[in-house]
Parts: sequence; C-alpha cells; structure tokens
Amino acid sequence: MQIRLTIKNYRCFTEANPARITIRKGFTALIGINNSGKTTLLKFFYEFRYLLETIKNKDTWEFCLAESTRQLRLPKEIIDNQEIFCNANDRPISIEIEFSRENDSEAKEILLPKKLIFIVERNMSYSFQLFANYGLLTSQRFKVVDTGKSFKFQQTSFTDEEMHQGGYDDYVPVYVEIPYIEFADLLHSLGNTLYIGAFRNSINLFPTDDLGAVRNIQSLHASYFDINVGLTLIKQWRESKTGKDKELIRRIYALQNDIKRIFGFDELDINASVNDQTIQFVINNNEVYNLSELGAGLSQFFLVLANVAIKQPAYILIDEPELNLHPSLQLDFLTTLGNYASQGVIFSTHSIGLARASAEQIYVVRKVDKYKGSEIIDFDNAKSSKYLSEFLGELSFSAYREFGFNKVLLVEGVTEVKTIQQFLRKFGKDHEILLLPLGGGSLINANFRDELQEVKRISDDIYALVDSEKSSPEETLCPRIQDFADMCEEIGIKCHVLEYRATENYFPDHAVKAVKGNSFSALAPYESLKDRTQFGWSKADNWRIAKEMTNEELLETDLGRFIKQLIAE
Repeated sequence: MQIRLTIKNYRCFTEANPARITIRKGFTALIGINNSGKTTLLKFFYEFRYLLETIKNKDTWEFCLAESTRQLRLPKEIIDNQEIFCNANDRPISIEIEFSRENDSEAKEILLPKKLIFIVERNMSYSFQLFANYGLLTSQRFKVVDTGKSFKFQQTSFTDEEMHQGGYDDYVPVYVEIPYIEFADLLHSLGNTLYIGAFRNSINLFPTDDLGAVRNIQSLHASYFDINVGLTLIKQWRESKTGKDKELIRRIYALQNDIKRIFGFDELDINASVNDQTIQFVINNNEVYNLSELGAGLSQFFLVLANVAIKQPAYILIDEPELNLHPSLQLDFLTTLGNYASQGVIFSTHSIGLARASAEQIYVVRKVDKYKGSEIIDFDNAKSSKYLSEFLGELSFSAYREFGFNKVLLVEGVTEVKTIQQFLRKFGKDHEILLLPLGGGSLINANFRDELQEVKRISDDIYALVDSEKSSPEETLCPRIQDFADMCEEIGIKCHVLEYRATENYFPDHAVKAVKGNSFSALAPYESLKDRTQFGWSKADNWRIAKEMTNEELLETDLGRFIKQLIAE
C-alpha cells in the first residue's frame, strides 16, 4: 500500500503548484537549493500531526461521513496560525490523500477508498471527505462498522436505480473497507513521525553548580521540534538506560554499539552524570569526555539516535543529514537512522550524491518565482545515474579516498547499495568501499561502455555486482547481462554475476521472519520476489533483512565469497 499526497496553499506551495509526493516504505530524498521548500515539506508532517493522528479513531470516520467541522490544533512553534497558509491567495489549505496498492501481494478482494481530502479554512476549522470510485461517502448512505480488523463503510440506503437493478432482494450492498494492517496503520504512520531540524547542537551544555542557572537552562532547553535536548534528554537517557523497560534498555545498548562501530571505538559507554547536567562518554582506555568536549559529528549522532531509539517513530524526517559529517559517515548515519524507523526516512539534502546512493525515490524541490511559489518534480534516476563519472564527481571521490575509500563497487540500484553495505559492515569494511548504483537493470548492457570508461579514468579499482535474473540453475544468462559482464572484463572491471536470481534470494528464512514476521518465508534460489502473490515484501526492506544474516551464512554463498575476495584484494 502506498499513498500520494497533494498539498495546496500550504506555505510556499500554491494551488497552481501544489506539493505532490508519494509516501512509501524506504528512503525518500528531497534535493534543492536553500529556501526552495525542502524543509517546508518536511515540517508539514510535524505541523499537521494532530490532524493526521486522528485517522486511527472510529469517531473520526463518523465525523468524516457527517461532513462536520473541527478546530485544528497546531504545535507550539507556530505563533501566528496564518503563517501556515500560502500568502499568494486567501483560499484554504487542501490536503488530498490518494490510495493505491503497491504490489500484487495485497488483497484484491477488499475495495479500498479512492481518496481522502482535508480542507483547512483560514479560521482554523477543518473538515474532510472520503471518496470511493462511485463518489462521496456520507452518513445519509453509509455507516462505519469497526470489525476488529478493519473499518468497514457499509451502505445503509439505496437509490431507486440500485433498488430496481435486478430487484432489491438480489442487490448486494456496496461497501468500502479500511483494513488496519494495510491501510489504517499506514495512514496513522503519517502522524507517527519524528522531525529533526537542521540545527542539532542544542545538547551542548556545560556543567555548573549554580542551581538557579540549571533551572533556567532546563526551562529554555526542553525540546527542539521533536528532539528532546539539554537536561530533558539527559534525564530521559538515564531513566531509559536504568529503568524497568527491558526492550528499551536493549535499544539503548544497541545504539551505543552503533556509535562505537561507526566511529571505530574499541570500547564505549555513555551515561548521564550524577547531577543530570551533562552526558559522559567513556571511550577506549577509560578516557572520560563530557558531551560538550566532543566534536559536532559525534554529538549529532548521539543527540539524534538517542531520540529516535527512545521514540521509535514510523517515519523519521531529517533536514540535511550530512551536516557535520565527513563523507564516509553520511550513508552510515542514514541507514542507522532507518533501523529505528518502522516505515522509512524522508530527508532533505544539498548532496545529489548522497540522495542517489541512498534513496529509492528522489524529488527535486525548486522555486518557480516569488508569486508562484515552489514546485516538486520527480528526479529521473535512470537517466541521471547513467553518467557515473558525473556521479563520482558529485561525491568528490578524491575526497572519499582521503577518508579511507579505496575501491568502487557498482551495484544494480539504491536498494542494493544499502543491502551490500550491511554485508560489508559485517566485516568492518563499509567505510572502505564506495557503493554506487547503476540505476537499474535497463543500464546493465553493452551500450554502457563509454560511461564505464569514464569511471575508469577516476579509479582503476572498480568492481561490479549484478543479478543473474535466472529462473533455474540450468538457464543461461540473458544476452544483455552476458554482454555487460563481457564488456566489464574487456575494460578491466571485475564483474560478478550472482548464481541465484537476485540479492534477495540469498536471505535465509530466519532473517526474513525476523524483519517481516512468521507469516513470511525465504525465497527459493530462483524465485522472483515480484511473483509472490502473498507474503512478498518490498525491496526497500532488503537491507533490514540482510542485517539479520550471519557472516557464516553469507560466506557459504557465491555472494559472500565475492565480498570476501573484494575486501581481501
């Protein structure tokens, strides 16, 4: 299930140029220059959280059918309510949510609504309407039934045409159903977000014995949007690490291990000071540092990860995740964040390279002019990713070398980037090999020679890993893939074609179940994920499943042996 948002007359997005974005699992990037509207789009989910959260309740749907109005509640950061409206006209904000099935495994027997429209008036009252293929659903013709598994909109009255169509006794009432798992949970996840602004050093407090100063600091530094900061976070960290919630304690220690691994520490322990005035890091040989003594990158890691580990949102919304981080840590930071979000990460960035290396979908946000506001357009991944030499230039590969990157591995797409990153991480080599997406199977062919030759001018140590797409072990490679492999060999790129069909065919059953649940099972070696009519999963989940594999399981396969050779050479 996925939803498409269309937002009109909200801040810089006008009625003529609304914000349009598809919300799905995985990573979504917003790229653009300063003041183009990237942050505005992220903050939409924060500012309209109250409205989006109400969707989970039955009385909200009854209120929807009755076409009543309610008053909108906005967060404390908004001083003037009118600032959320577009200043190019005096019309209300319109938020349209359209629904569609993302893959064939979703139940087709359930008739889903077509769209949901919220209207927010300038007096801060709002109403919303639910539409099916045959029109608006109202209380005159439908009632809401909570079945325990879904909200069902059952038809209660009929038109003359309906009553005489084959006789009333033979007429089957129309209904629309909202299943909790597929639909209501997805809508509710829009309100279960955590917004992380671009200014992320609010935790840097200095120890003091002046209790008056402590109280003053505590009153001024409680939260920054969704991020608890200062003494509030320090106290929360202590209570989470030493409290009774065992699952939360496990997450806190997992977070410590993430930071230890990413920054290459041998030992790391993070604790609140006795007086709750600072956070103390005990690193390696019992060297003790207050948080204010650490660099901005490490401080940011702790501040952000501590909040997301405790709150466990559905979506993490973050402005410029690359801030204060050198290139080798940026992708790692994003995927580590993704571990703590059940649905995905939506981020704004100035780095085209980071967006193309991590996001399944990318949007460009740009200003039209001061009267027409901003617009959002899809970024053409296939076309842009074709020019890999340009991509390496955007990533400043020479700078990456200074931070320890010495090889380039080309993989099929962005889902493979994050998946192979997890495999390399198992061997501690994820900061030494730069992963670049080829842009999909359409670019894996012999016509790609000129672009690969350009990449060879930048680095000689280049590898490629591609799917075989075979449906049986006896099947030969299709000409397109075989020609690509032959071309790589001719120009000096070490190319490995997987023995199994694709990367997801290497996942063991326990790893699939750990991420997706006991109803799901591993693919057979040559089974297509697209052909799974039930209990299939999105490729955006592949990296999470890869994380659950053991080193031993990986090394038993040709994929594992290729990775071992890659890191050994």
